[in-house]
Amino acid sequence: MVEAALADKIAFSPAEAAAVSGLGINLIRSLCHRDASFPAFSSGKNILIPRREFIDWLKQQGELRVGMPEKILKRRGGRK
Repeated sequence: MVEAALADKIAFSPAEAAAVSGLGINLIRSLCHRDASFPAFSSGKNILIPRREFIDWLKQQGELRVGMPEKILKRRGGRK
């Protein structure tokens, strides 16, 4: 279970974002470096992910059904 302290943070580290979202740490780090739509910025050596923008980004990915195989999308009435 995610610690209550994370619920109060306004920005996450990649490890914290992985913990609260269920995504893997390697995926989060990759998104930080390679996906311009992913909400992240660096402060010195640290990467920070603003909480509100991260949640909005996750919702948008869900709405777009990113990463869903085509056969599932077709079955669920998604993209054709």
